[in-house]
Amino acid sequence: MGGGFLENRESNGNYDIIIIDSFTGAGLHPFSLSSTEFYQTCKIHSSDRSVVVTNLVESDPLFGSKVNTFINSFNFVYEFFDDGTHVFFGSDSINISNEEIVSKAKAIDDYYNFRFPLDKLSEMVRVLKSIDIIQNELYKGEILRDRKNQIFKASRNDLCPCGSGKKFKKCHLLLNKI
Repeated sequence: MGGGFLENRESNGNYDIIIIDSFTGAGLHPFSLSSTEFYQTCKIHSSDRSVVVTNLVESDPLFGSKVNTFINSFNFVYEFFDDGTHVFFGSDSINISNEEIVSKAKAIDDYYNFRFPLDKLSEMVRVLKSIDIIQNELYKGEILRDRKNQIFKASRNDLCPCGSGKKFKKCHLLLNKI
């Protein structure tokens, strides 16, 4: 999982947009799609003016760390928030103001005539990180690193190191007993 899809794909071209919309059975965003290494893999397979998009939910025990990792992985970061769900947009080359976001969304909405108010929704996007703005102090947490090939010691009642949000005894401890 993680960067494997990007690394094993048949196309030789790079992507303009990578959307990460994946959740475990427990309703959590997978750890393997939240690490610094995964975002570096996304960048390797992205075009010069690409955007990486991910959505995260506040109920995730690693929410702060996942957001902080995303913010620290890109030069420019934007956030859309609605009802406990956060959608983050990261790019190393696209620096756009809130006003430009709304203006472009209105033009797209006028052209395609969506059944939802894209221009109004775009007003809910805010710049988290750009050349002159850094708001990553809003989200606290460690920067997440890929854990494969690392050994973790966890007690049965600790959160599982895999990032599932489950206690170790209900997650990977069971796998060790099989």
